[in-house]
Amino acid sequence: MGSGPSTVTGVTRQTGSQVQLNLSGVRGYMKRIVDGLVYDTETATKVAEWRTGYGRAFYAFDEAIFVTKNGRWFRAGHGGPKTVYRQQAGVNTYSSGWGLIPLTDDEALQLLETRGEIKAIEEHFTSRLQEA
Repeated sequence: MGSGPSTVTGVTRQTGSQVQLNLSGVRGYMKRIVDGLVYDTETATKVAEWRTGYGRAFYAFDEAIFVTKNGRWFRAGHGGPKTVYRQQAGVNTYSSGWGLIPLTDDEALQLLETRGEIKAIEEHFTSRLQEA
């Protein structure tokens, strides 16, 4: 990687959105602007994080879910070619990648439920909870 800066800025091929990524991962800095909204891991609150699949590189990922001070949700991380973070490397070919993905409230809640983050759900989605 050399001795250059650890943060890179670019434009995604899929959306044309500006993306700024830190090559040190989720514990570092990621920033993306989508439809005029700034998603920034430095200014948002990290709600939960997960790492999995180290023995299976294609499915391995390291990610966190964040909420901005304005209540917008997003996930940020990196992962192998069989994860949501994959990057297209050619025709029907994918490689590991990095990304920041905006989420709706429903998507954030579903992700937290899937990952078993009960405390985070109770803290951020109290109004949606009810006894069974």
